[in-house]
Amino acid sequence: MLIELWRQQGYDTDKIAHMLSTTQQNVRQIQKQGVEYIQTVEAQVEMAFLKKALGYSYDETKYIREGYDENTNETSKVKKETVTKHVAPDLNAIFAWLEHQMPERWGKIKDTEEDERSGGIVVLPEVVINKGEEDDEQ
Repeated sequence: MLIELWRQQGYDTDKIAHMLSTTQQNVRQIQKQGVEYIQTVEAQVEMAFLKKALGYSYDETKYIREGYDENTNETSKVKKETVTKHVAPDLNAIFAWLEHQMPERWGKIKDTEEDERSGGIVVLPEVVINKGEEDDEQ
């Protein structure tokens, strides 16, 4: 939003109103509407994300032509078929939602220095058994 950009650049309401050829009251009203719009969009995105995390159902409608005549290019009847489809919960969306909504309980686990050095891979020492030593032990 242009007003926010100008605010970040240090312009006050009076200067912004002058640049837009309007009153300070109009600038405040525009800014308030912008904040309300952003909050509405954020709420919609959050609900869509939660919907994906929980899974959902939706109706899919198909129209099937019956009695189609190729010569006249006409259909004698159109049948409407509605099927309810289900979308399974998305594990990635569940984890992301939990990490953001409850970070103290579900936040990412910090790697230890040992894990960081090895890239999370445990390297076992190589064990070499000579054929002669194996026979001696038995």
